[in-house]
This record gives sequence, structure tokens and C-alpha cells, in this order.
Amino acid sequence: MLRILLVLLLSILSAGACIWDRDTLKEEAKGRLDTVTATTGRFDRYPARYYEMRLERVTKELEEKPGVLALYDDAGVACSRLGRHDDAIIWMAKKAEALVSMPIEETNEERYRYLSNLGTFLLIRWIVQPEAERSADLTDLQASETFIRQALQLNPDAHFGREKFQYKLIRWLLDAQSPPEYGTINFLYLEQDRMFAPRRNGGEGFTLEEARKGLTGLIQMGAAWESVDTFQTLQLCLHSQGSMSLAHLAYLRGRELYDSGERSFHPVEEVRAEVVPQPSGGFSEIGRVDAYFKKARAAVMQRDAEWIAYQDERYAKRMHPDTHPDFWKDWKEPEPPKFPRASLLQLAERNESLSMVVLIALIVLVSWAVRVLWRKVSAA
Repeated sequence: MLRILLVLLLSILSAGACIWDRDTLKEEAKGRLDTVTATTGRFDRYPARYYEMRLERVTKELEEKPGVLALYDDAGVACSRLGRHDDAIIWMAKKAEALVSMPIEETNEERYRYLSNLGTFLLIRWIVQPEAERSADLTDLQASETFIRQALQLNPDAHFGREKFQYKLIRWLLDAQSPPEYGTINFLYLEQDRMFAPRRNGGEGFTLEEARKGLTGLIQMGAAWESVDTFQTLQLCLHSQGSMSLAHLAYLRGRELYDSGERSFHPVEEVRAEVVPQPSGGFSEIGRVDAYFKKARAAVMQRDAEWIAYQDERYAKRMHPDTHPDFWKDWKEPEPPKFPRASLLQLAERNESLSMVVLIALIVLVSWAVRVLWRKVSAA
């Protein structure tokens, strides 16, 4: 009987090997540490002086080398990061002028970057407007859609697929439909599975894993760290994958933003009112993830304060990472808090295969014990 039990258990485990192992919350994030860092903010966000010094340098370089197209991107991004959105767009106009005299077949990558940056700068300029003005005038948003669409036509897989999710966000913002009668609003139109069954399929033209990577990239590399819309969508994506702990981290960051006064960017008031972060639940150890998030956010704030102080000391000496290769040689990256381990209870909640294994094992063991006991009673 024990041999039969062992064979039965092994057959079930091998059938679900791709979704079950003796996992932990940390292992749930294995290969996805970018999502953990994105939800807790443990990625580099440079201070204003970093961009001011870069802008000063590349402006001078462009006076001498107006044909170096990458410098226009550096200048535009620096202005955007400094909140000088009109200037960022002007730099792209200057790049467009420089591109006119160059062969199209030799400048596809630079034309893509021009379209991508211009579309993004227009989107950010629209986003930073006061809510009433933003909702009343969609001109920049509409222009952003045009340029990002053209950029994707040139390079559909750019930025590891991140840009197509930015485009989906823009299309959703331009969608004037009222909120759905049920479900959670998100710009990928993902449906929340109340049965907590992990799945791989996403929406039209993407998988959930592609969406996870793309949304994480928007947060780390774009301007979505302050976006309630993006974190709500990431939460639904992770929940649909069965990554309940990571989904809860995304919820906690979205809630942090919401409690600080941030709201959805959607121009339709009825939609904005519906975008309120809500926990998706689905696992037993929410309290442990809550504690981890609080500890991780405090560690990030401490790390960022030290990181910026390190930079400020060197900026005062006219040092900059662009021009001084040894700029970071004395920086010691502090160790982040450890992701908590999962209990067997949570593993069972996360994985139907494990629950089935445990149930069948118990049934077989009880049956075997009853049979042995019956034999002893009969023999007596």
C-alpha cells in the first residue's frame, strides 16, 4: 500500500511539476525580483542635479557635434525628468531637424527613439496637468498615441516589449467608455479570477508573463512609479498568474499612492472614481507580506537618502557618472530585507496540485490504516 501511495504521489507531482514544488514566497519571486523591486521602489531614481549636469554637458557637446543624434535624447530625457516638459519636446523637434538630412535606411533606430521619446514626453506633459485641465484637453494624449503607434510600427519589440503596454495604457485613457458593471478596472482589461486559478493567457496580443515584464518595466524605467492605474493593472496581472504575494505587494504600493492623494489619470470621472486599490486576497499570510512591505519601503527610503547624499558629495566636486568611471567605486549597496518564507498552508492555497496531493495522501493513508486495523480485529 505504501508503494502504491508513493507511485500515486509521484505521478501527481510529475504531472504538475511546472507549477508545484516545495516553494516559498521568495521562490515565487525567483526570476521576478524585478517585480519585487518595482513594487517596493528599490530601483534608481536620480536626483535633479544628475540631470542638470548632464543637460549642461550635452548642450555644449551639441553645439560642436549637432550630428550626434543620441545627445538630443539625453537632453530631452533630462528636461523631462526635471519637469521641463516643453523643453523636452523642443529637443525632439531639434532632433527631427537633424534627421531630415540623413538617409532613412541608416537612421531607423534613431527615428524610433525620436518617436518613442516624443510620444512619452507628450504623455507625461498631459499627465502632470491638474485633473480638470487634463480631462478637458486630450490634445497631448492624442498626439502621444500617434507617435507611440508609429514608434511601435518601426520597432514592435523595443524596450523588451514594454512600449506596447504603454500604448495600451494610452488607448485605455482615450477610451471614453463608462466603467464595467462588475470586475476591476485595468488598462489591459484583465478579468479577476475569483477561483484563484493561475493561468497564462493575458489579453489580446500578449501573455500574462509579457504583461508582468512590461508593467514592471514601465514602473522601473518609465514614469509609472506614481501611477495608481499601473499598479492596479499589475496587481490583476500577478493575481491571474497565481502570484498572490506579489499581487498583494502591487496592491500595497497602489494603496500607498492612493492614500497619499494620487488618483487614476483617466479623463472620465466615473472611471476615476472606480479605480480604488482593493486587496485581491487569496492567501493566508497577508500579514507577513504587509510587514515585509513596510520594512522594505523603510529600507528603500533609508537607502535612497544615503545614495543621494553620496551623489551630492561628488556633484559638488563636478563629478558625474557620465564622465567619471570611478564615480560609484565607494558606494556599498545595502542588503535589502529578505522576502518571507511561505508556510505549507499558503503553498496549498496557491497550488491546486499540492492540495490534491495532500488530500489523496490522507485518503490513502486512512484507508490503509483502517485495513490494517480490520485485519488485526479479524485475526483476534
